[in-house]
Amino acid sequence: MDWLSRYVAGEHETVWAEMVAVGADIVDRADLLLEAEAVTDETMHRVRRNLDVLESRLRAAGYRFAADEDEDWPHQPREQPTDDALDIIESIEAKIRGRFPVSVRSFIANVGWVDFNGELPGWSPQYVDGLQVHTDLNGLGDLLLDMIEHPYYEDDDGELAGKAHLELSADHLHKADISGGPPYGLAVPDASADGRWLYDSLHPAHGFVGYLRAVIADGGLPGWRRTPGDTPPALLDKLVADLLPF
Repeated sequence: MDWLSRYVAGEHETVWAEMVAVGADIVDRADLLLEAEAVTDETMHRVRRNLDVLESRLRAAGYRFAADEDEDWPHQPREQPTDDALDIIESIEAKIRGRFPVSVRSFIANVGWVDFNGELPGWSPQYVDGLQVHTDLNGLGDLLLDMIEHPYYEDDDGELAGKAHLELSADHLHKADISGGPPYGLAVPDASADGRWLYDSLHPAHGFVGYLRAVIADGGLPGWRRTPGDTPPALLDKLVADLLPF
């Protein structure tokens, strides 16, 4: 397939589409899985670099990260990955008898966690809906197993049949301290290269990588798109200038 060289050469979305099209069978093809993992790690290294740049630029612009003021969770806008992250994921996968998507495994292992919710002086959209990807791995296996056995959420499309909802982000309302809906996240187990991003009406047809791509292109602050008449932050072009494509 030569996915990695094509990805590095710029075929980012095409390569990801091909990997996703293989479906869960990708774990049964050692050659394809190795290539998919290489592409995914390269993707997440780029994501991490982009988040580093965005955090620095947002701070320079006076952005007030909500996480800076939260003593309980998650303590700061970024939490670096731990050395044992993949070991913990594999123990969770053993408990739920199935894998996380390759994309999510790599994000946790190479990026860590992120919470860009907050406020930018001079900009007041109805919703900020800042980029957020965070979950507590401690006890997660038991929680997911309980979700599989006792479904928590409505599942009109059958996405969660026999699966659990891996909660990775509060929805846009909860981020604004308003009672809202289910958290954004993905259905697991899912052994494919990437899983569908769920419960996010702004990105309804996106996979996890597509969600990251779209939100980072909005400087990590996509919520203005939810309300007609709201506008992007004036410094959006400066925020996203020269970010790495992925």
